[in-house]
Amino acid sequence: MSADARGYYSALGLGAGAPIDAVRSAFRRLAKECHPDRPSCVDGGQRFRRIAEAYEALSNAEFKAAYDKGTAANDASQPSQPPPKVEPIKCEVCGGVTAQPRRLAFWRVTSLILASHKAPVQKIFCHKCASKEQWKSTVWTSLLGWWGIPWGPIWSVANGITNATGGTRQSAVDEALMWQNAVAFSARGDGSLAIGLSNILRKSDNSKVAQHAAEIIQFFAARGFDPTTTLKDVWKRSPVRIAALLATAFAVPALAVGLIYLPGDGAHTGTSASTPAVGAFTPAHSQVGQAAATNLPQTTTHPREPTCASPPLNGDLLIDHRAAAKEGHELDIENGTSGDAIVKIRNAIGGRVLASFFVARGQTASLADIPDGMYTIQYATGDQLQKNCHSFVNDGSTSANQFPEPETFQTRYEEVPDGTQVIYSRLTYTLYPVPQGNVHPNNIDLNAFDQP
Repeated sequence: MSADARGYYSALGLGAGAPIDAVRSAFRRLAKECHPDRPSCVDGGQRFRRIAEAYEALSNAEFKAAYDKGTAANDASQPSQPPPKVEPIKCEVCGGVTAQPRRLAFWRVTSLILASHKAPVQKIFCHKCASKEQWKSTVWTSLLGWWGIPWGPIWSVANGITNATGGTRQSAVDEALMWQNAVAFSARGDGSLAIGLSNILRKSDNSKVAQHAAEIIQFFAARGFDPTTTLKDVWKRSPVRIAALLATAFAVPALAVGLIYLPGDGAHTGTSASTPAVGAFTPAHSQVGQAAATNLPQTTTHPREPTCASPPLNGDLLIDHRAAAKEGHELDIENGTSGDAIVKIRNAIGGRVLASFFVARGQTASLADIPDGMYTIQYATGDQLQKNCHSFVNDGSTSANQFPEPETFQTRYEEVPDGTQVIYSRLTYTLYPVPQGNVHPNNIDLNAFDQP
């Protein structure tokens, strides 16, 4: 009988009979590569579940010994699990299945004199719901975004154009969503939709996605489906629509400027500017005008808050109160937001910060050697760091969040034939909504986040 009857070693990329240390190292490496929260995971997490199953089996010393001898292949205590069912992506607004989903952010700017705030409406949309939100955010920013100094007009212009041209998106995330749909429709036997999506995915820069898409087309073509089936690009931009959205974005400020500079009634009297009309009041001396000008309120210019001169690099520690340790638990953070991020790990009891580190936008960073304990995970995102380089400038673009449940890190010890094996935890958080995810961070006050 084969020494790897269930393919556990093969799933981890190891030869049959590899030691537990090698099993553990392989699992850590592959779990990070294949985690379903990563945008590069295009198989709905099937591979991750497979390597997790292999690790769970082979990390049991008793089962591993029997498995290596070939006596555990038919053991009922380790049943072979059927492959997980992959569900198609649903719009997070209307809840309907959408063949070509997109994860988009439309921006709403709100301003009042010296205060401005911008916030994204960020979801997985179907085309119809995205169109509605595009109009809502454009009208919101046009009506409420311009009336703050100095950021109101700047953000309203930038985000008005962004909204009109389709919002903020990440192509890699959208491709991953489309790939999940291709797999889901294939599993349902809906060959037309599966081929239509696969014909789009064949052009992917990801060679694995392109290859698997070609295999789906070949599979259904052999069963009588038309391999040239294509889907209408529902996201194709319309110049007329973009023009209408841009006109809406700038309509309110244009109207305000027109009203301010509209000529007064005197321009229509036919009276010369140098000759006062009959009965008009003429100042006796030009000092009257000078006095009026003297009493006008003076405009005050507020200096910009100093910002960080030497920004940290991705993964740099900002605060570190960990005791010296050779090994410990690990936290991986994937920043899929539109800004840089500062991540803080606080003791759940007492709230003291254990460590804080910087994660650049679109990057992944890790913190290792975390001691046993219960911790709260917080993060803030923004565009500019303060002068101390440890927190963000509160310019309206900054937000702070906290994951709802504390995480407990606890070292485990397992007896193996050659001694005691020490097992540490490894946790991955992704800072953007995950399809069908069940972890939704809570907003917290930025001042509370900045507390030590």
